[in-house]
Amino acid sequence: MKPCFNHETSEYEKTCPLCSKDYCEYCLLLVGRRQTLICTNCYSYIIRKIKNSTKRRYILILGGIIILAPTLMQAPDFLSSGNSDAALFFIFNLVIILTIALNIVRLVQYRSWNIIEKYSRTLKGLK
Repeated sequence: MKPCFNHETSEYEKTCPLCSKDYCEYCLLLVGRRQTLICTNCYSYIIRKIKNSTKRRYILILGGIIILAPTLMQAPDFLSSGNSDAALFFIFNLVIILTIALNIVRLVQYRSWNIIEKYSRTLKGLK
């Protein structure tokens, strides 16, 4: 009988895939839409990182929109002038659009981490 990493008197149920430590059913969570198994320690660490990066992602989205809007308004004039820098202009705008899209996707993914369920409740439902 292996003991739980947090509770020496409890028998371990599963191993956390992130920290590789053994935990009892009360120390495990099912997180997200996919119900990923994770320990409470790793979950609190990941949530802290998500909260720290959320503000930065909003700033990157807003900054990208502020930069992108005027450049796209000038696009017809710039591209029709026959300037040799048209390819560079296109790549610059594409990078900004991809940055905005990536940060929006990450923010949507972060929302699913708020969906948590105790692992022990799932076990009782199966029994």
